[in-house]
Amino acid sequence: MRRRRTAKPYIIIAAAVLLLAGAALAIFRPWEGGEESGPTPAATLSPAPVESETPYSWASPIPTAEPSPTPQGTVTPAPTESAAPASAESYGYNLYEAALTLYPELDIPVMSAAMRLSYVNDETDVLYEIKLRLHPNDIEPGCLVISEVALNGAAAYYDMEGANGSILSIPLLRELHPGERAEVYVKYSIAIPETGNRFGINAAGAMMGNALPIAAVYEDGAWRTDEYTAEGDAFYSDASDYKVSISLPSRYYLAHTGSLVEETSEGAMRTYYITEAKAREFAFAAIDSTKYKKYSMVSENGVTVTAYGEKTARAETAARYGAEAMDLFSALIGPYPYENLFVVPFDMGGGMEYPGLIMVCEEYFRPINMDYLELVVGHEAAHQWFYSVVGSDQILSPWLDEALVEYLGMEFVKHSSGEEGYEAMVQKRFAGAQGMARTKPINSSLYGFEGSEYFICVYAYGFEMYTELVDTIGSAAFYSGLSTYYKLNAHKIADEYKLISAFSDAYDADLTEWFEYRLNSTYIPPVAN
Repeated sequence: MRRRRTAKPYIIIAAAVLLLAGAALAIFRPWEGGEESGPTPAATLSPAPVESETPYSWASPIPTAEPSPTPQGTVTPAPTESAAPASAESYGYNLYEAALTLYPELDIPVMSAAMRLSYVNDETDVLYEIKLRLHPNDIEPGCLVISEVALNGAAAYYDMEGANGSILSIPLLRELHPGERAEVYVKYSIAIPETGNRFGINAAGAMMGNALPIAAVYEDGAWRTDEYTAEGDAFYSDASDYKVSISLPSRYYLAHTGSLVEETSEGAMRTYYITEAKAREFAFAAIDSTKYKKYSMVSENGVTVTAYGEKTARAETAARYGAEAMDLFSALIGPYPYENLFVVPFDMGGGMEYPGLIMVCEEYFRPINMDYLELVVGHEAAHQWFYSVVGSDQILSPWLDEALVEYLGMEFVKHSSGEEGYEAMVQKRFAGAQGMARTKPINSSLYGFEGSEYFICVYAYGFEMYTELVDTIGSAAFYSGLSTYYKLNAHKIADEYKLISAFSDAYDADLTEWFEYRLNSTYIPPVAN
């Protein structure tokens, strides 16, 4: 159902872009304290406490280093015996501090950035390197350029790995034991391509999904460096804490993950200071205020929902759907843990979810397509519970979040438009899939699907599976199990065994075989009466 505009050919002028990156360093200054640093004390900007004896502070200096030498191959130091480091800490969340400056109106739109990552080894293994995913290079190879890397305050060796240079590998000079932290500093810039996608320039402005380098997941003794695929959402990450400043021209609205702490203006630029604790990742969008209207409202459970549209009435409708979805899913599953939800239009068909930020195809904002706006806002809002708070492997097990939120999105339509609207949307959504063969198991990886198979197997048959589950165990047991699954796995990575276990406990019977049979490609669900 998705469509994508063809990216424009463009030339990356590396020298000019890297000069812009230097401006990002100055953005940290308002958080460093002192009479000239602004009225906001460092304590105000701290996220919720992490599980460590000495939580990271804004006052910590940014490491500086000479430009990092980049070897041809990865340099992996041999294991050495080392004493416990002076600042060993207990287990906790990673902390990302980033200063971003965005110029979306240039002929070649650019973002300059400086980012500091306080990475905690929360595994039982000793680590000898740290790997970061550079997803912009998956979308447009070469658009993200690294100019400097430092490790614990000193210039670091690094290597750009992967087919598109989308994995930044940094060898550690001293191994990182469980519970210890390492500080990684990266200075980089992005020449933002015109994609019409979740990352890139759109008609509404700049969509900056997956624009920050993010630590790869370390799992089962290895770093997850899965090859990117445009099928589905090939992103996988741990929940982390974020402190981000974003500067951009004042004519742009800013939609973002997290809570706004402060905003300042200087000349034609405006800077936003944002924090969020335990977020799956950080995304933002710059929306052109000369073309789009903004509408905000507060849901009954206190979530501020802000939407944008070419007309105020369209933005208001999207915000209302978002507020209704926040209230419905909070009541059925568990509380939404953040303050905000932003709904922004983009050029791609369908929708895309990020923590506190959802992107919806702009065509759905038009009066003729409002039924799809209702469904997609409901679907992407449900992702705030399943993908964002409860993480899962979206690459190898995409059904865990997508099949579930497809069912929940339809339930939102039933809640919002009644049984008649629900039946009409089920028919409209899946009419093309009726009678088409199930060629793959629902629980296949993204790499196992081709063409329409992903939608048919994961969305259409996944929806049918959950419809049958509710018919089998009842709505009360279904939402009881879902609530338990949410509470036990909040801010963690869940798997199918934890999901099935939660439903089994709620139904007081083992549903393992029930799920295994229906996930199989040969199972055909009964025809609904």
